Amino acid sequence: MSTASALTFPLPELTKIIGKPTNTSIKLLRKEIYTNARAISSTRGGGNHGHLAIVMTNAAYQALVPNAPFDVPAHPGPAPVHVAGATQAQIAETIRLYNAELVEIGIVNTFQSKLKQQIIAAIEPLYLSALSHEEFGFADVAPLQMMEHLQADYGRITREEIEANRKSIQTIWTLDDPIEVLWTRLTEIKRISREAQEELSDATLMDLTFLMFEQTGVFPI
Repeated sequence: MSTASALTFPLPELTKIIGKPTNTSIKLLRKEIYTNARAISSTRGGGNHGHLAIVMTNAAYQALVPNAPFDVPAHPGPAPVHVAGATQAQIAETIRLYNAELVEIGIVNTFQSKLKQQIIAAIEPLYLSALSHEEFGFADVAPLQMMEHLQADYGRITREEIEANRKSIQTIWTLDDPIEVLWTRLTEIKRISREAQEELSDATLMDLTFLMFEQTGVFPI
């Protein structure tokens, strides 16, 4: 397990969101946050997902890891508590466990603090201001609270975005782009339509893609 002082993220900075957050920009932000969270190892939650549970709702994490709960450790108190008549070996083990819990709590706290700083740096202040305390700022706000706030207030797909998403098929690819770019962008277009509950069928996507090919000169009209 990492120590709090050695904690580093694979993504030192999150992609900045310029202006008002959107469903798509929040999705990318969440993906990057998950990447950093998974990189900080932990034996909890089955030991395979790092600190991902800290930045996911309980329901989402349980769906991902159904049989391995991630219980955030509570502070064990100001000093180890020994049972009456404890042997030297028991005392030593109690102290070891106590120190291990302090290390783990330090990692969780440092992780949340650094991730929170990344989110604040990536989002314009206006869009997080509702969470800021007049005296303590974001001191008592967790990264998950920030993400839930952004999703609730700005993550809904608007009618304008739905129409823009449909029309974007006409311009998502050019002859200079690798074909992989087209598949990636088509996947995102379908995701947006699905989340907006106006999912484009595969047949519709195919028709619109062929139309785009005609306009780019891949197929003759």
